[in-house]
Amino acid sequence: MAMVGGSKFCGLTRQCSRFLFNTNSLVELLAGRSSVCGNGVEPPTSQQRNFANAADSSASAAGGNEVFFKNSVKAAEAAKFAAMADTWWDHEGPFKPLHLMNPTRISFIRSALCQHFRKDPNSSKPFEGLRIIDVGCGGGLLCEPLSRMGARVTGIDAVEKNINIALLHAVRDPLTASIDYRCTTAAGTRARTV
Repeated sequence: MAMVGGSKFCGLTRQCSRFLFNTNSLVELLAGRSSVCGNGVEPPTSQQRNFANAADSSASAAGGNEVFFKNSVKAAEAAKFAAMADTWWDHEGPFKPLHLMNPTRISFIRSALCQHFRKDPNSSKPFEGLRIIDVGCGGGLLCEPLSRMGARVTGIDAVEKNINIALLHAVRDPLTASIDYRCTTAAGTRARTV
């Protein structure tokens, strides 16, 4: 779910939001009344307008432009992931399907973002200049490749043990050591203008 306060959406956000949001990855946090990119702005869908209106109402009621959302973390789900946290980087462990899927997921994200932001997909750092947030980052399986491609990455997860594992793994590589990992939720992340 994008955190928006009356924002307009471009084609990439609307077209790819199911993929990006279902994998808990947000390309950007948006707020205010700016467009996502310089590629032109499409009219928002009725669902986006309703969401933006609700966000505007929340911001007005709070007396400002900041929008906060209800925490959606379930204690049982958090406990399950905390119990498995030590296995995030075990390619044969319970996260094996994510390890197998990651190259395809990264390829899609690389292609979509390079096309959208007019970046060179053949560059070693095609995401240079982009800020990406991975909501529900777990052990950092998506954060690390995005960082290696030049993005300034923030990974957030509600499970502190996941964040600790992600930090321990990221510091091993100078290209991933700059990832900003935070133990918080999407609801705890303040929407702000990009």
